[in-house]
Amino acid sequence: MKNWRWQLGFFVSAGILVSTLNHGLPTLDARFHYSVEEARYFLSSLTPIDERRHFWGECADLFLFIPAYVALLLRLAHNAKNKMLGNFIALAATADVIETGTILYCLQSGNLAPHYLPEFTTMKWLCLGAFGVLYLAEQKLFFRYLRRR
Repeated sequence: MKNWRWQLGFFVSAGILVSTLNHGLPTLDARFHYSVEEARYFLSSLTPIDERRHFWGECADLFLFIPAYVALLLRLAHNAKNKMLGNFIALAATADVIETGTILYCLQSGNLAPHYLPEFTTMKWLCLGAFGVLYLAEQKLFFRYLRRR
């Protein structure tokens, strides 16, 4: 149980750090979907100070938050009967790394956001959502909740 608490604490701490480094700036990767034009407008409208803040927030996301949530979700999926859960975690993490890496590249290079950026963001959220639905269905948590009502 200690390992579980450590992983949860690391996940929460990484999330707080990402939020703190962004200084309350809205981020693209927190949205379910956006257009390429919205991404390009967002990145081009950042001031130099906001660019640095966003850069460090994205670095913390890439190197701390993504590994933290992957470890936590893998722990949940470890004892699950449905082995598809691991696939959804892998797809979500891959999409998140590509998304975050692309944003970091755009922030460093000054290039416009590529056309594929929004699709990876949406894919990340769809995979995480599918993981959540399948996990809750397997645990029958959702159905127990509905029966109580």
